[in-house]
Amino acid sequence: NASRSQLYELHGIIDVVTDVQLSGATTRNVIKQAIQDSCPGLSGNYEVIVDYKGSRRPATSEPYWQQGEWQVQTYGWLRTRQANSLPVAAGVLLYVNELSPVSSDLVSLRREVSNNKTDVIPANGTPDSYALNAWRPGNSIPNFSLAFRLARAIRVVPIDPTSQATATNNFDKVVASIEQCVAQEAVAGAINPNWDPCGDEETCAACDFRHFCPSPYPHKKGHVVGAPSAP
Repeated sequence: NASRSQLYELHGIIDVVTDVQLSGATTRNVIKQAIQDSCPGLSGNYEVIVDYKGSRRPATSEPYWQQGEWQVQTYGWLRTRQANSLPVAAGVLLYVNELSPVSSDLVSLRREVSNNKTDVIPANGTPDSYALNAWRPGNSIPNFSLAFRLARAIRVVPIDPTSQATATNNFDKVVASIEQCVAQEAVAGAINPNWDPCGDEETCAACDFRHFCPSPYPHKKGHVVGAPSAP
């Protein structure tokens, strides 16, 4: 029988699809300006996919960084299949937590800056740079400039047919992997041997199976699940 992953549907709602006039004219709209900076060779009318993320900007080394790009690329590909759509110039990921970061966000940001794992950092010698370097867990959150917070919050992903093809091919691979795990679980009747644990903190926190997972965050594979402690 053919795999279910060969034919599948996507159900969901894109947060925003908007049209924008891309030209050399200056603008006070920070999102439009970010798009113009990332797509300097474009002019005319285009559509832009905007996706809000209730999270911080991920490190460039994290899977979420690449997955976010693939997501808006796939949205753009789907949009171009609809009637009366304009060419899609870019996807915009808005990481809303960057507008009001909390302590754990700054811990992660300091680590990423130290390890060169983030693409937006405060310029050396600026008040934002000093505030980030001087901050320690337990201190109050610095009053970072709006410009820095917006730069962290807005990520523009240029879209073209080549990038869309790459994204949709990788999307197909993810679907095929999930369907393979589903089929293996159906045959074996067990979850643990047939699904690869990701070990990701945020995913583990939301997963119903974390209590008997062999690799829950922050443990690695081979973790022995013991009896729960008595109250």
